[in-house]
Amino acid sequence: IVRLFNIQIVENDRLFADPEDATIKVREIKGTRGNILDCNGVLLAYNKLSYSITLEDTGELKTGEEKNKMIHKMIKLIKKYDGRLANDFFIKLDDKGELYFDGDTKEELRFKRDAYSLRSVDALTESQKKASAKEVYEYLKNGTGAKNTTVFNISDEYSLEDSLEIMQVRYYLMLNKFAKYLPITIATNVDEKLVAVIKEYSGELPGVEILTETYRVYDEAEIYAHMMGYTGLISNEKLTELQESGNEDYSVTDQIGKIGLEQYLEEYLHGKKGKKKIKINSNSETEEILNIDEPVAGDNVYLTIDSNLQEASYKLLEKELGGILLAAIKNKKEAGEAESASDIEIPIYDVYYALIDNNIVDITHFTSDDAKTYEKSAYKKYLKAREKDFSKVLSLIDVKSKVTANELYGNVDDKKKKKNAMVEYINRIYQILIENKVLLTSKIKDDDKKLKQYKEGELGFSQFMQYCLENGYIDTEKLSIEGDSFYSTKELYGKLYDYIADVIQNDKEMAKYVYRTMIMSDELTGSEVCIMMLEQGAIEYNEDEINSLKKGAITAYTYVRSKIKSGDITAGMLALDPCSGAVIVTNVNTGDVMAMVTYPSYDNNKLANSIDAKYYKRLLEDNGDVLVNRATQTRTAPGSTFKMISTAAGLEEGVITPSTYITDKVTFDKIDNPPKCHSKSGHGTINCMQAIGYSCNYFYYEVGYRLGSLNGTFDTELGLKKLKEYASKFGFDAKSGVEVSEYEPQISDMDAVRSAIGQGTHAFSPIQIARYGTALANSGTVYDLTLVDKIVDNKGELVLDNSAKVHNQIDFKQSTWNAIHEGMYNVCNANMSGNVRENFKDMPIVVGGKTGTAQQVKTRPSHGLFVSYAPFDQAEICVTAVIQFGYSSHNAADLASNIYKYYYELTDTDVLIDSEVSEADADGTAHD
Repeated sequence: IVRLFNIQIVENDRLFADPEDATIKVREIKGTRGNILDCNGVLLAYNKLSYSITLEDTGELKTGEEKNKMIHKMIKLIKKYDGRLANDFFIKLDDKGELYFDGDTKEELRFKRDAYSLRSVDALTESQKKASAKEVYEYLKNGTGAKNTTVFNISDEYSLEDSLEIMQVRYYLMLNKFAKYLPITIATNVDEKLVAVIKEYSGELPGVEILTETYRVYDEAEIYAHMMGYTGLISNEKLTELQESGNEDYSVTDQIGKIGLEQYLEEYLHGKKGKKKIKINSNSETEEILNIDEPVAGDNVYLTIDSNLQEASYKLLEKELGGILLAAIKNKKEAGEAESASDIEIPIYDVYYALIDNNIVDITHFTSDDAKTYEKSAYKKYLKAREKDFSKVLSLIDVKSKVTANELYGNVDDKKKKKNAMVEYINRIYQILIENKVLLTSKIKDDDKKLKQYKEGELGFSQFMQYCLENGYIDTEKLSIEGDSFYSTKELYGKLYDYIADVIQNDKEMAKYVYRTMIMSDELTGSEVCIMMLEQGAIEYNEDEINSLKKGAITAYTYVRSKIKSGDITAGMLALDPCSGAVIVTNVNTGDVMAMVTYPSYDNNKLANSIDAKYYKRLLEDNGDVLVNRATQTRTAPGSTFKMISTAAGLEEGVITPSTYITDKVTFDKIDNPPKCHSKSGHGTINCMQAIGYSCNYFYYEVGYRLGSLNGTFDTELGLKKLKEYASKFGFDAKSGVEVSEYEPQISDMDAVRSAIGQGTHAFSPIQIARYGTALANSGTVYDLTLVDKIVDNKGELVLDNSAKVHNQIDFKQSTWNAIHEGMYNVCNANMSGNVRENFKDMPIVVGGKTGTAQQVKTRPSHGLFVSYAPFDQAEICVTAVIQFGYSSHNAADLASNIYKYYYELTDTDVLIDSEVSEADADGTAHD
């Protein structure tokens, strides 16, 4: 009776309802992402139609085994047609077949929270928090989860790589458990052939569908990559964050701005979703569309950037770097002794090795099935050289060895130490132990006496490792220790030694060191390296060039120089000093950024939508740190470009006037450890306008000293306080305002005398120096610079009319501004020693500027800086150039002069940009 009552009365509505009601679904319709355009309406970022593969848990597959089988089949089809899985997975497989977590500690804990299906990180047990990548993998593969069920039940029949891919898909389905009706994206921008195959196999792939959507495309990608950023599939953390803040316009299949302008302008670019309510029949076919809410496209963003100027500035910077390299490269095996940073040479043998070291010649391809004759020959030579070198290095770290790095160097001082293969091999072994978490450096105190001795080359590797074993700093579980047997320290070291002997055989960096010893001993010639570069397609294949190199009709030295001149081999490819820099061009009357270039760069198309893992790994391994935005995320001392601030401070505080003359005595002996002027004979008796023109250090030592003097007593803190006050007026106490990630500036807090010439602890990014230059040019308006001009909706209606905000208005006496401008005029136009008049003397427009040189270390060239504006009488634009390790500020000034020539069309601009690279002026007379 009770059962009949339930059926007829309680459950009547549910049991006798129209069965097709259960097949009504709501599908989201994504809004098209907005475009990004330059100031003239040139498209820089836009969308193309594409196909994506999505997966929904329809409930048809009941067991984990069934799901795994179907997912494995789907993944094989995707990979067969060169597709990639869209979602990234936190557990990855390294080259040695070891599992590892790909992220920092916070990300690891969040991943574990989700993997163990917990509500918060705090709910993790201690063992779960400490679980290794392998342990979490095993848990997800076959571990017991909630309700005593196996988590993913992935059979051992699948390989480790296949299991990880199945796990990756299952993991994201698991995260989607509270919205199973929403599909997850498996692959994006897939080939039409794959679309046809997926549809053909639809009966065997329940829940797998093809979705027509758009993918992001970037024109002239390398020129804008750091500024533009890229989009990618939204992370679970970001989705949760948005949903918790009340934003319901995102789901697990959405693309979102990851970095750069794409991230900063996300709220404008994203658009709004629509919805489609449909009725589906028993064959999963759409029977009727019940209702549609149309999506709204994202807004279009117009930048302040002039794409022509941006492209020209990028190419001119690359050419300038090539010219500096040509001047520095010498036809020799080793560099000679350099008296100063500007005299540092680049031996051609370093260039040959750079082609291998920076993966332009891919040594991993030498063992491929399609390896060419020269690659096979090089590998054969490598095997012999490796056996010889590794045998020697292993003897140096034998348990009885006490050989120290200093002994290998021959007990010479740091200045005279040259590359020593054995020292570098041992250093790499040390690094491998850290990377593989065999050596637990977190357990060693920073002030550990033995650690200090080892790092200073006073303690041998074997001795230090035995010390680490005795103190529990080595994870002996990774050394194939058998059972609970007791081992002495020497026996444990024997196990560590065996581990090292095995692991170094397949280490890529160790292999590169072997190739360098081969190059230095002429076992592998420069011609052979160049031929392999051509055969691998790193530069355009040319059979005539290969034959010329084979026959010796052209030397490798001449060939490499010719390819640098033609631009086929670039500074970014070699990643030698110099290989990087930044150029910023601003409108001095509006604060608009007209160009913001960083070099070297990358193709953000390969990171957008879904990351090309192979390409991304190559970027991470690049010695030029190509992912770094040089314009905003590097900092350097401003060098003598800071002297206009010291001039302003001195004039406004009354410690000097425009008619104050100071005699350069070369050595400033009013303080301890007295600094010297760069001129050995001094600049004579000069005023501040001449001091800027000569870039006289002595004059500004005196200014810094006077700023810190009170009642005849010098207080460096008082001087620093004054310098900071005036640096802050020019915006050096805050970021520049541009709409991308940027480092905080740092005003010097050490040594007022040296800080007055731009030394001390000043550290500013090029974009911050550009804001300062803009304020100098317009006599006091400090802008929060901007990259965004306006934003309009998809109907062309104005959403935001943007303009740079005024950060600060500097109120100086007119005589102060006059003195600063006259000094900057002198730098580019007066016939003074050390200035850059030669770069500007033939130009029909007058430029005002200031050079700056910042030395980072004595063993590398100094950074070259130049900040400037034109036309001098009525400034329109400011050009700031920073060349890292660029030898001389003359080179930065030369680059800026070419940008002015391009902008004002003072020469044939096509010839200016497309002509061969010419050797840079090696004149290092700009002592600033």
